[in-house]
Amino acid sequence: MKILLLHLSDAHFEDKTYIDENIINAQVQALNSVGDFGKCHIVFSGDIANSGQENQYRKAKFYLGKLWRKLTDKYNLNDPIHTFVVPGNHDIDFKGKPRNRNEVCDLLLDGITEEIINKEITNFNKFYDFAKKYNCFSISKLIDVKYYSYGNKKVQFNLVNSELFSTYNDIRGDDDKGKHYIPESELNKLKKGSDVDFVVTISHRGPEWFEWGSMNHFKKILYSYSDLFLYGHEHVNDINGIQKQDNSIIQSIAKGIDFPNKDINFTALIIDLDLHTVSTVLFA
Repeated sequence: MKILLLHLSDAHFEDKTYIDENIINAQVQALNSVGDFGKCHIVFSGDIANSGQENQYRKAKFYLGKLWRKLTDKYNLNDPIHTFVVPGNHDIDFKGKPRNRNEVCDLLLDGITEEIINKEITNFNKFYDFAKKYNCFSISKLIDVKYYSYGNKKVQFNLVNSELFSTYNDIRGDDDKGKHYIPESELNKLKKGSDVDFVVTISHRGPEWFEWGSMNHFKKILYSYSDLFLYGHEHVNDINGIQKQDNSIIQSIAKGIDFPNKDINFTALIIDLDLHTVSTVLFA
């Protein structure tokens, strides 16, 4: 069984974004070159909206709906195309108020509590409303784990909200590297489940953006259990493989769709569950 993952990221949809159907057609046509596949899924690794607003997510839904229909028609897909979405820093509704690195440090001065985390999660409410359409983050708001069976093979999809304690419009240009956080109990959900043959983890950022404890635990579990890690944020296209002890992992970072400049930027990944291999093609 071969599964196609269409890896999209960092579209930054705005109210005024013109969704050129020629871009969608070009994305669909480009997949002619990737070879045969039996299933197709769409992965959107964050920064779907530009500032986490409802109208921006309406644009995203319109685009994804068009893409879904054209893929289904072009490749005669009989089964539904599952869509996996995770939030990026631009999917947070800061209500227009800047937040700099010092404010994040002050927020965390007395330690990270459940109350602080729950308050932070409310900034993602519009993203979560959008994600419900694709059955993502409907229960857990930090890490959502899904299992799908393909014949006698079972795949685990880990969806990660990597964006707690993000900065926004910091006038000094400071970033929030080293400030992101996920509780260890949540990160443990990324471990491979029973009878799982393949693990895909999806996040907006890599572990290096997290505070020391989260970073090390994220890395340990990611590199021990995941076969494929899809993320965005860096606005580059790249594929690399990492060997860690008894596990190897392929990392795919997507640059992001650019509608104003008519750049289709995405990555196609074919998972061969029988051979336990991944083949990749970058499109720009």
